[in-house]
Amino acid sequence: MKKIIRIIVINMIIISSVQAQEESMVKLKDLKTPNSPGFQILDVAPTSIEQPTNPKAFAASLMSLTSNGTAIPKNFAMEFSPFWTFKSDSTSSVRKYLNIPKDKNSKPNIFSGIFRKMSVSIASTSNDSTAGSLLKNTNYIAFGIRTNLITIRTKTQSDNISKSLSKYSDRVRELRPYKEEIEELEMQLANAADEDEEAKIIAKMTTLIAKQPNELEKALNDDKEIQSYYKIFEELPIFQLDGAFAYSDALPDNKSDNKRFNRSGFWLNGAYNINNVTIDDNLLNGNFSIIGSVRFISDNVLEANTTDVFNRTNAFDYGGRIQYNIKDFSISYEYLKREYSKDNSLNSDRSVGLMEYKLNDNLYFTGTYGKNFGQENTLFTLFGINYGFGSSKLKNTNN
Repeated sequence: MKKIIRIIVINMIIISSVQAQEESMVKLKDLKTPNSPGFQILDVAPTSIEQPTNPKAFAASLMSLTSNGTAIPKNFAMEFSPFWTFKSDSTSSVRKYLNIPKDKNSKPNIFSGIFRKMSVSIASTSNDSTAGSLLKNTNYIAFGIRTNLITIRTKTQSDNISKSLSKYSDRVRELRPYKEEIEELEMQLANAADEDEEAKIIAKMTTLIAKQPNELEKALNDDKEIQSYYKIFEELPIFQLDGAFAYSDALPDNKSDNKRFNRSGFWLNGAYNINNVTIDDNLLNGNFSIIGSVRFISDNVLEANTTDVFNRTNAFDYGGRIQYNIKDFSISYEYLKREYSKDNSLNSDRSVGLMEYKLNDNLYFTGTYGKNFGQENTLFTLFGINYGFGSSKLKNTNN
């Protein structure tokens, strides 16, 4: 009887381990740490026109404005995704996250990313000198929220991703380490002569089962077939539309008693993406995006010839960005025009170039150079580091 119980227990462990692996948890590698809406409403983000993207579970950003001669970062932001924080393993799947229908008779839900791709952030910046719309000796704090409103993939894209997800599961089963060894130990366990032998076999099996996840992860990273599937998973949708809102307060001289409303805004970013753009006979093979942006702003503007009199006025930003991604490197240019409804003399524009390098799945370096918003030709030079944290695995199921 004891022998039967031991066999049942160890089989339960094996089945649990095998099922967890054969469900083929897919690690999404295209998640990144986007610029915080709080930075964007304060005009201190590397780009004011963010390409729609899938957020990490938690992100932290450090930005260093160098126009005042210092390289010490004074701009910080933290951002988290409620989906990755509170997701239910029983209902979350990579198909749902990527808007892929479960079968040929199902239609993709282009609006399904509203919660799954939502992120909430807080940002802070300190300004020692007047620059653009930021006043001297003033601290700013901002809160923001962004989400994906619409994601559209072509039928070919959806079919390719769906097929690749199925093949991915089959390949993971093939790569599962110690499969034969565990099966052999199962047979030995069934024919064990005594309890001591059973204990030794169970110990060996337990050791192999414990080693499986790390060995499988290494095998997946080294397997060319698996990596080809990841490339398909990471293809950009043909169209994406994101929405964002941010609110900011100003604290002159860093005193809470001086707190006042600074600026709030709501904006939409729409991106048309072209995958696998080839230049120079496959030497440069990347993705090209055209991104348009419109933003409504409620701004608290300092009245001319005063130091503490502010008038609230509305403004519109509109413009675009072009971006080319080549493997882990991207280069882009953006232009935004800001027009105020009551005072045309406040109108200005922003024209910047941006370079970004993905060091790994969790770390991005950015550099921006150009002209920022403001009445004067404000030179805008900024370097930033974005960190991402948290698990990004989802079940590969048809749900």
